[in-house]
Amino acid sequence: MALINALTVCKYVTGADCGTTLKNLTLLAEPHAFEHDHSFSREDYMMSYLPKKKAYSDNQNFNASIFETSLAVVDGSSHVNYAQMNQIRLQREALSLNTTRKGWFVEAKAIQEFEAGFIFAVMGDFNQPHYNSTPEIRVDWWRYWFTNESFPYHLGWHPPTVARGSSFVLSASSAVLAARVTHTPAPLVSGAIGPNDAPGQLDEAAATTTYAIPTFAPYAAPGVHANDKRDVATTAEATATMVPVKNPYAQTLALSDIAAQQAYASSVMDVLATASA
Repeated sequence: MALINALTVCKYVTGADCGTTLKNLTLLAEPHAFEHDHSFSREDYMMSYLPKKKAYSDNQNFNASIFETSLAVVDGSSHVNYAQMNQIRLQREALSLNTTRKGWFVEAKAIQEFEAGFIFAVMGDFNQPHYNSTPEIRVDWWRYWFTNESFPYHLGWHPPTVARGSSFVLSASSAVLAARVTHTPAPLVSGAIGPNDAPGQLDEAAATTTYAIPTFAPYAAPGVHANDKRDVATTAEATATMVPVKNPYAQTLALSDIAAQQAYASSVMDVLATASA
């Protein structure tokens, strides 16, 4: 789903068919296409504090302050359930409305909840007995994943031994939108509350306006050592065949590169499944 949208946005931004390669993933920062306002962890493209009318924010790279406003909703909880994720979503929308330049904000509820479904799929705590019925996101895993852009193997995480596919992602998205929240932030756009949007319906690129793609340097989390961006050598998944990793923000990616990464991820899951059998 993400790859299809990346190729769509690439063609829209460059004005030409991108074929089987992507220049880099910075193209996904094109505003109001695949990118959207009220992110869990990124600034909006047009923040109200910008000094110049034509200036834009870094809507591409991780922003710790934005992310902490998401986690503040759960107030130190170790896990996030569907209702809490819906509360986080509403909080981010309200804050975005307050801090984005007037007239800029566009709600992208369906896209954000599809992303929430991905978080439940990847960072759901498989150690919980109700994991298969009502999964919950483990907060320390989620924080490490977003902050370091790396998987938290050393915190006990590993890829789910039974892959969470698109049907799960859509189901989790629907459950989040349908979950009752404890309070309603203000202001909110009309229709922000209620499961009326079909999760997973991703917006197509806008038909008329293109914006400058941000050129901010890729984010590096403070104090992150190079070894944090690896598969831990002492664990079973290190026996899987490694493939070269490209920087998706700075290097050209062929579809074959992406396929190789997917095959590697599958091999890791096979090794883990064998080790736990």
